[in-house]
Amino acid sequence: MAVREKIEEGLEAKRKLDLLRASLRTMPAIDVDALVEGASEKATLPQSSTMDPSDRVRLRQLLARLRDPVEMREFGLMYVSGRLMMVAPPESELIRKREFELLLALAGDDDQVV
Repeated sequence: MAVREKIEEGLEAKRKLDLLRASLRTMPAIDVDALVEGASEKATLPQSSTMDPSDRVRLRQLLARLRDPVEMREFGLMYVSGRLMMVAPPESELIRKREFELLLALAGDDDQVV
C-alpha cells in the first residue's frame, strides 16, 4: 500500500512538472546569463516589434497566475516579495525578483511593484 501511494505521489509530481514545463515553453526567450551577470534590462529586452499586443496579454495572464497563491500552492510554490519559490524546504527560488521585474517589463505591465 505504501509503495502504491509513493508511486501515485510520483506520478502527480511528474504531472505538475510537465504542466510547469509546458507553461514555461510559451514564455519569450530570456537571456538568463545576462540576468545573472547583472546586464541592464534594456539590453535584454526584445524590440517591441517582436511581441504583439496578444503576446503581452498572454504574458500578463501568466504573470497573474504565477502571483496567484491558490494556483501556485497546487505546484508547491508561493509568490513572496516578488519571488516565486518552493513552499517546502529548501525553499529554493524558481523566479527571482529581478527576473520577475524583467517579465513584467516585457509584458508592459503597469503593476510593476513586485
